Amino acid sequence: MAIAEQPVAGTYRLIGWMPAAIALCLVISMMSDRDEWLYVAALIGVLASIAVGRTSGKSAGFALQTGMWIFARSWAVVVTLAALSGLHENWQPMLFFAIVGVVSSALFWLGCRLSR
Repeated sequence: MAIAEQPVAGTYRLIGWMPAAIALCLVISMMSDRDEWLYVAALIGVLASIAVGRTSGKSAGFALQTGMWIFARSWAVVVTLAALSGLHENWQPMLFFAIVGVVSSALFWLGCRLSR
């Protein structure tokens, strides 16, 4: 029984860490002097959101509502950490990651729907 539950637990772990990986990729791309890297990071984030949605939508025992909750909660953590920039009176990072989180969650949902 525990062997059958392992892929589902691994899927939930992947869903939970994907927003942090996308945010890290975006932050690293912003450190470059060239703007093209931000577009590359955004494309990677789009593809990652859809891919994780598609692969987790095929898992046995995966509930779409649970996966969306985990994904959105992880983005909420990223936005909360970005809100710390408000201490320096700079709210743009929080708004940027909030918008990215909404778009990424929509793409995750779309990926889950496409896999069914």
